[in-house]
Amino acid sequence: MTCILFIVIINLVYLYFLRKQNLENKVLKNASATQNIEYRYLLNKLKEDERNRIAQEIHDDLGSTLVSISMAIEILKSDPQNKIAHSTINNAIEKLNTKTNKIIWSLNIQNDNLKSLLAYIRTFAKPFLEEAKIDLNWIEANLVEHLAVDGHVRRVIYLSVKELLTNIVKHAHANIVTIRISCHANHLTIFISDDGTGMLNDSSSMSKPRMGNGIRNLKQSMEKIGGQIIWNNINRGTQVNITIPFENAKNYNYSHS
Repeated sequence: MTCILFIVIINLVYLYFLRKQNLENKVLKNASATQNIEYRYLLNKLKEDERNRIAQEIHDDLGSTLVSISMAIEILKSDPQNKIAHSTINNAIEKLNTKTNKIIWSLNIQNDNLKSLLAYIRTFAKPFLEEAKIDLNWIEANLVEHLAVDGHVRRVIYLSVKELLTNIVKHAHANIVTIRISCHANHLTIFISDDGTGMLNDSSSMSKPRMGNGIRNLKQSMEKIGGQIIWNNINRGTQVNITIPFENAKNYNYSHS
């Protein structure tokens, strides 16, 4: 476990410095000599935000898993044949691998594009919905695959789609989910619909999904990256529209303090 943790930390530190260098290069490219003070402030803010984000991800995604492994190891010290403890460790290691890959994906600057984002979403969505016996109708139209999408923006979009699909599986009793991604009018649009029971308290309240705080927080997350998310009830099921301006996606770190 020490070796695994060491390898994970080395990978994350390496990718963090790559991303930090990338952010510095972006700011340098956009800063003029007359903007020295503003540049230094912005650069420090970028570094601070990136450090905080990585620390939070490691704490949230890896901390609880490592605690589970540690507790199971303590049980095995006194009862080496304990099947529950062995199962706990095996499951935790699998989760650790999945969560580590997710963090690495979000940090790797080579993934800062729309093509990588959509591939990652589909890699999650297809098996996740299949396991719930829900068909996936995946549609792509007018895409700018090499469109730059900052790492933080990628992560917000991915987690938002994951949250929406999770709630469909848990609550909607749907048979089919349609995900349509398109680029038009300087916006990236992600449209998600299902044929389930609906997710709003009433048809006139587009900002009050029935699922509670998790879904409501998506609105705030989208606003932070300059995007918008809107829910609509339909005859059977729910439609969700996510829109993110291209410029906001490409320049998020330069336009938010």
